[in-house]
Amino acid sequence: MGFRGACWRSPASVAAVDGTEPGVPGPPFAVLLVQSEPGGPAVVQVEGDLDALTAPRLAALLACCDSQDVVVDVRAVPVLSAAGLGVLAVAAGRLAAGGGRLRVDVARPLAARCFWITGLQGLLTEAAPATQPPL
Repeated sequence: MGFRGACWRSPASVAAVDGTEPGVPGPPFAVLLVQSEPGGPAVVQVEGDLDALTAPRLAALLACCDSQDVVVDVRAVPVLSAAGLGVLAVAAGRLAAGGGRLRVDVARPLAARCFWITGLQGLLTEAAPATQPPL
């Protein structure tokens, strides 16, 4: 598990994309790919707002991940916008086409509700809050 080609930036077990460069508005944003156990899923931890400004950074990391199964941990994401949901949906489709799977771990009921409203509830891990919207 790791990155393909030029996407791999660190020989350590964690590679990061940090969005705290000068001139970028908003709170700090980080995406971390954490080395998983052999044969296990890659775990991508996202910290900070996942919105139109930061979603491309997550998309870049997910495109470089060569694992068949990926768990994206958005428990430390206070804002999850449509742009963030779109990146997760595209990555899930790409992995599914190759026989893999993307799962998303959320902690906030409102974030889980966004997945239900958009029809992406199948991406949620079993640990996600069960917040199916009313019919």
